[in-house]
Amino acid sequence: MRFLIRKDSVTHMAYHHLTLHELVMVETYWSMRVPVSWIAQRMRRGRQTIYRVIHAFDRGMTALEYYHEYKKHRYHCGRKRVRLRAQYVHLITCFLHQGLSFDVISGLFPRMLPCSSRTLYRLAHTGVFPKQSLPWKGKRHKNGVKDKEADAT
Repeated sequence: MRFLIRKDSVTHMAYHHLTLHELVMVETYWSMRVPVSWIAQRMRRGRQTIYRVIHAFDRGMTALEYYHEYKKHRYHCGRKRVRLRAQYVHLITCFLHQGLSFDVISGLFPRMLPCSSRTLYRLAHTGVFPKQSLPWKGKRHKNGVKDKEADAT
């Protein structure tokens, strides 16, 4: 069993969800009747996570079927999308038309707004707020990119 995965080649994972590759590996080990504790130790996952997958295989699922079901369920994990009420959208849009930026709006009314200026910029990027009403008209440059008009002068 030692030749299947080198222990030193496995690093700690920054994510929590199982990948399709990991599910296929668990399915392969399960078909070889490798102990769950060994699989969990080599994959650096909890035994309960491996048991959950193996019980699904015992019910007759394949790794791909489990992965699709897993993806459907994990959609509900994580942070929910930020949704502003219509009154907040209208209020912020009025401030934008007066020439204020999101930073100024969130700084002047920190208790009134339910989100930060960064979230407001993200909402503008997704289309909730019009970019043309921003002071920079949505034209932001990446690091190291110079403005062509500045070079002409």
